[in-house]
Amino acid sequence: MDLAQYDSNLSQEFRDIVYGVAEEGGRPNIADYFPALRVIDPQGVRKRTRIFYTKIFGILDGIIKQRLQLRASSKGSKAGNDVLDLLFSLLEEDNSKISLLDIKNLLMVIDYLFKTLVERKYLKINYS
Repeated sequence: MDLAQYDSNLSQEFRDIVYGVAEEGGRPNIADYFPALRVIDPQGVRKRTRIFYTKIFGILDGIIKQRLQLRASSKGSKAGNDVLDLLFSLLEEDNSKISLLDIKNLLMVIDYLFKTLVERKYLKINYS
């Protein structure tokens, strides 16, 4: 699984999900103004957001499982080749305070920030 391949279906799906989460976060929610309505979720914001996060974590679970299998095999190097390898190295330390859930959350934030910077033209990528 490679989210860096812009033309891959998984990358497009992940992008659409992240945008969906951003849209839900930016949409006015009546339950924010009337806390008693949070339990009812009259606009379905919580339900839609939960669906988006379930999909995101499913994709990240697949990426993490694949990378862990690669690291466990003789092919995979335990050296820090990228951010995910570095996070796995931290996870394997004896007194580690990081969990797989923390890794998933960090990956989601990193991906969202990177795509936002590229789209707003704060970060340029040369494809030459």
